[in-house]
Amino acid sequence: MSQHSASDKHQLLAKINDGSFLLGDLSIDRCPKLETGEVSREVLKQVYTRMAEEVFKTFHVDKAEAIICFRKCVKKLVRGRPLQATSLAEYKGWKKVKKHLKTALELQSQAGHPTCIPAPHLVSVIVMLTIRRVRIDTDRFADENQPFARLFGHCRMSQWLPIAIKFYEKIHNEPFILKTVQSINEPMLTQVNQDGNLVWVIYTSRPSPPRLRSLPALIVERIKGFSTPTDLDVMMGGNDAASINANSPGEDEPISVILTTARSEALQSGAEVLGKLGQPGVDQASLRLGLDMWLSEPHIRVMPRHVKNDLFYWCSDYLPHWIDMIRSCLNEDRETWVIETEVPANSNLNIPEGGGSDFLPLYGQLANKAFLLKSSNPAEARRLMDRVGNGIRLFAAKAYQKDLQAGWQRGDLDEFERFCFELANTTG
Repeated sequence: MSQHSASDKHQLLAKINDGSFLLGDLSIDRCPKLETGEVSREVLKQVYTRMAEEVFKTFHVDKAEAIICFRKCVKKLVRGRPLQATSLAEYKGWKKVKKHLKTALELQSQAGHPTCIPAPHLVSVIVMLTIRRVRIDTDRFADENQPFARLFGHCRMSQWLPIAIKFYEKIHNEPFILKTVQSINEPMLTQVNQDGNLVWVIYTSRPSPPRLRSLPALIVERIKGFSTPTDLDVMMGGNDAASINANSPGEDEPISVILTTARSEALQSGAEVLGKLGQPGVDQASLRLGLDMWLSEPHIRVMPRHVKNDLFYWCSDYLPHWIDMIRSCLNEDRETWVIETEVPANSNLNIPEGGGSDFLPLYGQLANKAFLLKSSNPAEARRLMDRVGNGIRLFAAKAYQKDLQAGWQRGDLDEFERFCFELANTTG
């Protein structure tokens, strides 16, 4: 943690030791690396338990119904020491993850169906990507980890986590094959002979009931970028393409888009108005507009319990239309909330998932990439700009549904759209 000041380090260690930290505090930007001995083993186990709990909540899995698997996930994190790694390659559990990914990719090539690695290893990678937010952007890493790029990027392996957890006690530490069968109501586990070896196969109608869960789009897009051209060519051909798209919507079916809200980001965005609630000398009625503009189901869901209690009593007097929403989740304690929305398949939107705060930055990156390609590859530049345009229309239609928010939020969107329009003209 040498990059941070001594006071920052001291404050973070104090939060970790007393349990007052937010998971957002544990990203490598805020907590680069804990040295051995700075935090006791007992405290570290509590931290890793919270990490595992967050992944289970994000994928809507009740740890009490899968306690053996949950404990194994915590044990895997304790041994892997995520807080002492700033990249996947530094993570002590990465070698075993790589071994399972290689096996899973071989199985997928042989069977022509999606595959998944054991739940504890899958959870550990999700923790490293979404909570630690480790670096995965080096050429050397890409060269040495093509199975990771293929399975976590293009195949979106993380969507199978609930099923991996459900059957962990029977499958244990082995990768498995998934076959989709629309006529079954509950996933079914069996073993089949695959090239002389018994392998586990799960028949299921969809990835993760009741709704698809996966990594945020920005992370998926970055991982996809590590695939070599050869790997992409293989992925797009033969049975493999069919297996990867086994759960893709038909031409007339809507496309699912996933939006993620994090507690740390929600608290930061609402800090000004939340800090004035109940304060002496502050006209509480004057806060109605600002708070109503900030309030939303995702923001409410990820608030700490004491904040939700404060909001409940304050809204009882000033914004009663939010009472039922707040009451419905008063006893919940989650640091992320994932919602799913749908768009028509003919929207030509090429990114199937999206994170709330990642949405516009992602399309900004695509626009910048188009600008860089305008001379060397104008056709690709135009394709990227079409993708940006589709994304903006989706964002405008789905993220700005409140009339009260439209006035001040659309200004930012309009400015971004003007930038993209001007950029499109230069690439045209």
